[in-house]
Amino acid sequence: QGRITVVLDNVPPISYNNNRAASHGPVLPQSSVTIEFSQTGGQTYYGSVYRVIYSEATQSMIEISMGGQMIEPGTYQTLITVQPSTQSSQVYQPSVFPMTFENTDRKLVCVDQSGTGCTGPDTGGSSFQVTVTLLPLTAESASELLKWEFGGISAS
Repeated sequence: QGRITVVLDNVPPISYNNNRAASHGPVLPQSSVTIEFSQTGGQTYYGSVYRVIYSEATQSMIEISMGGQMIEPGTYQTLITVQPSTQSSQVYQPSVFPMTFENTDRKLVCVDQSGTGCTGPDTGGSSFQVTVTLLPLTAESASELLKWEFGGISAS
């Protein structure tokens, strides 16, 4: 699971733990940051601030974590809300911007048309077909750009 790094302009400083010994700089309780990814008429997902990288007079950089949620591929409107002090009702929404999540779950799957399965000796075995999904190549360029190996043995 990855993280998303975002720079927020025109927001006041966010209170965070900037102790260099800490593994990350979490938002402190006196500030609040909410992150929402939503599609019109669709699903809404919420992220959380994994760490504040820096926060200065009018700009902050944060890392967003989805907490293990699997977001469906698509384009979402992203809304980040910053409340520098939870003691105040003043809230900043620097902007709403689109963010596209793509499915990068590439798969190599055996197509067993012969009934013999996809196992065999490392040399002299029967051939078998595989399908590869979500690998954006044309048929002409695949053999030139990719080298297929199974356990260190080149496929032909």
